[in-house]
Amino acid sequence: KIEILSGPEVWKPRLAQLVDADQLPAELGGTGPPCLPTINAFHKVTIASGTAHKIEVAVAANDILRFKFFTYAAGDISFKLVLIRPDGSELPLVPHAAYSADRCSNGHCVAGEVQCPEGGTVRAEWDHPGWWSREIACRAYKVEPAAPAPAAAE
Repeated sequence: KIEILSGPEVWKPRLAQLVDADQLPAELGGTGPPCLPTINAFHKVTIASGTAHKIEVAVAANDILRFKFFTYAAGDISFKLVLIRPDGSELPLVPHAAYSADRCSNGHCVAGEVQCPEGGTVRAEWDHPGWWSREIACRAYKVEPAAPAPAAAE
């Protein structure tokens, strides 16, 4: 059976009838944990011509940083990933490059992972030098290390 419901004032009460509140995420009207983690969530931003969008993440040596992005509608975008050392100097981790529409839109995205050689702040930067604004979805986040395995009992 399929039910088609209108706005949240209709579907939230119906969902509450079908699913226990503690099993239903808060954004769907329950008391459970969120559907999507916000720490690694995509940011949807519009980058005006000649401007940039930046995400900065504090890192320690050997931390792994992941990034992923795509443009809405066909369009080019430029990207770079830089480690800013405590003394203010910069170390390119992913060199500044232009990504054409066939690489980052219409179902394609750009993704990668880097290991930070030293501590500091990593800045992911998307810019758009073109004439029109460009809407993108992007994220850059530190991968949390796995918990160490428990020591074997002797």
